[in-house]
Amino acid sequence: MSTISAYYKIESVLIVVGITVFVCLGVTLFSFQTKSDFTSCMGVLLFLAVDTQLIMGGKRHEISAEDYVFASLVLYIDIIYIFLCCS
Repeated sequence: MSTISAYYKIESVLIVVGITVFVCLGVTLFSFQTKSDFTSCMGVLLFLAVDTQLIMGGKRHEISAEDYVFASLVLYIDIIYIFLCCS
């Protein structure tokens, strides 16, 4: 991420970081409060909402508590992907 950010102006990078934070918080809050089950929508581009609901559990599919390293890596990759798509 730092290598890609080095090619852009600092203002552009800060704007993209802000957009990424806003999108991630919005999608995470939405996936916490919604009653819809997004875990069966694997093909739709709602990957952050799907992965958040997989971690929360209680839906059709879930990630077990023993897979916390995998779950955190999945969220990290989702956030990096959003950052790269915005830049």
